[in-house]
Amino acid sequence: MILKPGTIDTFHRQLRECLRPLLTYEAEVDCRAGWEKRFATKDVLFDLVPIERLRMDRANRKGADDECRVCPINVVGFPQYTIWASWHERWRSLGEGRFSLKDACWTFFRGQSGIVLKQQLFRAEWADVCWMGGEAAQPHWHFDSQQVELVYVPAEKVGARPDQAQADDAIEELEDIGVSAEPVALEEVDLGDIHLGMGGWTNPDTLGESHKCWQCQPRNTRELLVWAQRTLVYVQRQLERLRAVRVDA
Repeated sequence: MILKPGTIDTFHRQLRECLRPLLTYEAEVDCRAGWEKRFATKDVLFDLVPIERLRMDRANRKGADDECRVCPINVVGFPQYTIWASWHERWRSLGEGRFSLKDACWTFFRGQSGIVLKQQLFRAEWADVCWMGGEAAQPHWHFDSQQVELVYVPAEKVGARPDQAQADDAIEELEDIGVSAEPVALEEVDLGDIHLGMGGWTNPDTLGESHKCWQCQPRNTRELLVWAQRTLVYVQRQLERLRAVRVDA
């Protein structure tokens, strides 16, 4: 999707209006001044920020070089300023006032206002396969390591066996077929590299190649706008279904 700066600005104004009822306060898409004149092959980054800059809050986003700006989502059943969202876009300047979308991303966090170390929960991304060059589904959901590690068994606890006799027999069987019997620490497996597709089965033309079957590209700003809005609405409604469960010791 290759656009002129004016079309990108219009998209951002429309996104602002779509997100107004979903966020705790009004926000806009922000970028450094003069981005329209960026030289060819240079990236332009956009982020969602509060219109009232005094409300600015931040979080550490996995895969980013620094902190990202976040805005709170209105989620029934959660205290205000508990669930946060970061909207991030990356466009590549092609020169002559033309820009190609590289990726757009929602990242969701849980945490307190004013504390950067918010817990990153998951991401929803839509990247252009021309730039990313991979076989990942587009668009897609991502796990995040911080969340995965909460349910994984720590490395030092892996390997404890209640019945050593049975364990020894199992080790011999594994060695016979050439499988290592060394315990694997589950948290060493990074599920953050798994791309969970978001609707690629509707692609009818490329069923012979699994990765292309799951790759859809935004053909215009309308499709990107609908995806951005409905993804946030979906997360909001899913979170509203959550209820804290008390666990007695």
